[in-house]
Amino acid sequence: MTTESMTTPSLRERPCPVCGGEGRVYDAHVDVEHARYGLAGDAVPLRRCASCGMRFFDLIEGVNTHGEVYASMTLSASVPKRRHHLFARLLPALGARGLELGSGACHVGRLVGSEVSVTAVDANPQCDGAPAHLEFVDANITALEDSAFPAESFDWVLIDNVLEHLPSFVDLLAQARRWLKAEGRIVVSVPNGRTLRRHLGGRHLREVFRPVEHVNIFDPATLDGAFARVDCIPARAFLLPKNVFEVGAVSSLLGWAPFGLYRAYRKVPAR
Repeated sequence: MTTESMTTPSLRERPCPVCGGEGRVYDAHVDVEHARYGLAGDAVPLRRCASCGMRFFDLIEGVNTHGEVYASMTLSASVPKRRHHLFARLLPALGARGLELGSGACHVGRLVGSEVSVTAVDANPQCDGAPAHLEFVDANITALEDSAFPAESFDWVLIDNVLEHLPSFVDLLAQARRWLKAEGRIVVSVPNGRTLRRHLGGRHLREVFRPVEHVNIFDPATLDGAFARVDCIPARAFLLPKNVFEVGAVSSLLGWAPFGLYRAYRKVPAR
């Protein structure tokens, strides 16, 4: 595809996805992968909410306005990654019935033992060869009704590398809370906009590695703030690390996030 055939992105301004506040432009980002969509490498405004500090990009019409994951699924995980193995060790300790929202092939559900029953929800899920303890539901996670699952029916809910794709996600967090048992946990992973590596790597790494489909940038404070809006607070989750990657992931679960951002949340206890 030649440069001459590429089009200028048509942008849609949006309010803060967490609190609805005004997003003030403070930087711009040129995505080197715009060419996947036939787009010229024009700068896309990066906004910061004046109220809660959340950072997010304007949307590109026809590209990332509906929570698309990737233009090509080869850019997503075709085989389990290290974090999937980590979750497969952590989640069974949280309970025997789990829900993954935005699951894709549900690598975690395939890795956990048959004593754990997992429901995996995604549009056009990759369900070939799924074991008996893994149930796939073909649905758009942002269009689920509250009645899709009974209240307080899951011991844990996993949302793995999904929230950075969704232009709107607070309603989904509220539903995850509704479907979670009183003592359950919502376990989340997202790219970390405050990661140590990006601060050391200069401006081109500072915000986040951003495929064009990533529309939100989280850090510990803004992710915690998003869950606070649905009455969930961080819950420490301990897991003995086995390798260098797990040291970083476990430190994030314990409250310090030098690399990727991993968090577990619980419901605010009723007064």
